[in-house]
Amino acid sequence: MLEAKLKETPEYSDYRIAQTLGLSRVTMSLARFDLESTCQIEKFETLLGADGKWRARIYGTPEEKERLRESNRKRREFEARARLRATII
Repeated sequence: MLEAKLKETPEYSDYRIAQTLGLSRVTMSLARFDLESTCQIEKFETLLGADGKWRARIYGTPEEKERLRESNRKRREFEARARLRATII
């Protein structure tokens, strides 16, 4: 059941899926790790939380954290340009 939900909505945060299924976030995190490590689901840089906000995933190594920071910086710049274009038009 939880693997099916993760495959259906891999962009959702572990907490969001866990709330829906009545499971713990840790259980979801372990299931996600297993599915990602066997390439059954995509490994997302950001996940959609229960509140509708996108948040960066935290990885272990400093290189992974730096890559995430850069990715998030670029995403924020893109969103800012898009908002600026929307106000101009």
